[in-house]
Amino acid sequence: MFLTRDGCVNTANMRTRLDEALDRLSASKDYAVIDADTLPHNDLRLGYGTPTILYRNRDLFGLPEPRLAAPMPTTSRSSITPPSAFGTGNRLRTW
Repeated sequence: MFLTRDGCVNTANMRTRLDEALDRLSASKDYAVIDADTLPHNDLRLGYGTPTILYRNRDLFGLPEPRLAAPMPTTSRSSITPPSAFGTGNRLRTW
């Protein structure tokens, strides 16, 4: 699941990289794209920043599940790029 919201400046870049990673894995690109602004006010996914990739209901970058739903600022998560998912900087690592 790809969680985003209107105006998120990193959505296009992260979706491109997600699609590239799925191509390299020969995996389906059949994932849901959810607009966080359309979620109910008590949905825990509101506790994640955007963009966020959830795989099997877990944050791909290893962040814990939010305990409470809370509106998130429109700041990016680009500073939370773990080396296990992406190589140096924001370049996608070959898996």
